[in-house]
Amino acid sequence: MEKNMNNYGNIIREARLNSNLTIAELAEKVDISDRYLLKIENENKLPSNKALKKIINILMIDANSLYYDNINLTLDDYDFICRKLKNCNQYELSIIKATLNAILDKK
Repeated sequence: MEKNMNNYGNIIREARLNSNLTIAELAEKVDISDRYLLKIENENKLPSNKALKKIINILMIDANSLYYDNINLTLDDYDFICRKLKNCNQYELSIIKATLNAILDKK
């Protein structure tokens, strides 16, 4: 079932907050005005395709979650982990990889 497009703003706002980005920071990364981003988040303005693509990539939003009610990956643990991994340096990633291998090899 298709999702009500009014959820765009809520999903984007939640993903932005989970990524610890301010309105100004995300707007700058997407190359849009703060005001335009505020309208997307708070007034349910549909972003342009170009802006939406950038927002999805920057915030690592599953595009399906924007369109379908039964898919909402912006709230789950997988999405949280992906956001955190994006901020890791090479050393931290190697530790995480080794830890995952140790955990998953026990199964």
